[in-house]
Amino acid sequence: MTAPHCEPQTGALRGVQTLSTLPASFKGENFPADIHVAPSGRTLYVSNRGHNSVAVFSLSTKGTLALQQVMSTGGDWPRNFTIDPTGRWLLVANQKSGSVVVYARDMESGRLSATSQRSAVPSPASL
Repeated sequence: MTAPHCEPQTGALRGVQTLSTLPASFKGENFPADIHVAPSGRTLYVSNRGHNSVAVFSLSTKGTLALQQVMSTGGDWPRNFTIDPTGRWLLVANQKSGSVVVYARDMESGRLSATSQRSAVPSPASL
């Protein structure tokens, strides 16, 4: 993933840094699917279809990213995810395994923690 910078005068985007959304040990195919910035503006999330995970990045005030966590989605093919309006929960739609899984969000660090909240939903693609 390449973090962009927007030039104020022209509106042009340019790459600032390139980071993987995966652990270095992963060797299979992967297709990032969805990306969201937390309401605080300090955390960026990316879903990984193939690795079946959500990558958690800290986002600096200069726009640079640092990988903080790669969390399994507990299902297959995380197509879409959303952060609830309070910012306390992140919900992931695992399309191929037919589940929506809920993770608790640490409001300061943005890191995710597993919960026991899981719902069976046939082929969820969007939340």
